[in-house]
Amino acid sequence: MTVNLKKATTQTQETKKFMSVFLTNLTQYNSGNLVSLWLDLPTTTKTLKFALEKIGCGNNGDTSFSVNDEYFITDVDMDLNLEIPEFTNIFALNRVAEKIADLNIDPDILNAFLENGYTVQESIEKAENGEYRYYYGCDDMEDVAEIIAEESGIFDGVPETFRMYFDFKAYARDLEIEGCFYESDHGIIEVIK
Repeated sequence: MTVNLKKATTQTQETKKFMSVFLTNLTQYNSGNLVSLWLDLPTTTKTLKFALEKIGCGNNGDTSFSVNDEYFITDVDMDLNLEIPEFTNIFALNRVAEKIADLNIDPDILNAFLENGYTVQESIEKAENGEYRYYYGCDDMEDVAEIIAEESGIFDGVPETFRMYFDFKAYARDLEIEGCFYESDHGIIEVIK
């Protein structure tokens, strides 16, 4: 029995869906039955408890759900490059999803931090603090090098004929070696250390 709880969950305009998880009853799964549902996160604690009860997990009214309640996450749908272990506590995961949704930023920004070795919490904090620069529309590091060179003012007062001799490819290579950059579908993100 697979239930789609997406229709049952209502989201306010303040909270947007960050991820969907497929919650499964472990005991039923081990018995050969698939009792599970899709759940959008972030959501309310009430909806989480309802979802767990819907798949037959819970402690007979006890509100302290834990991994011992025998549920696991069998699938995740999200735009973030984040590993979600199958026995992750759904309430803790929901809190992380709330923090990320509250940031209201492009998931690629968090991916840039994660790809550069930061934890989820560190990535959230760095994103909140604006420790990144998004070069929208840049296709490669040469485009980024040109923007950085222009903004630095090195071409101020220099005739255009001399500008064409600047080696943006070499400068791009140096930037990439010295910095932390992440390529996304919409541009290049620099992680500021």
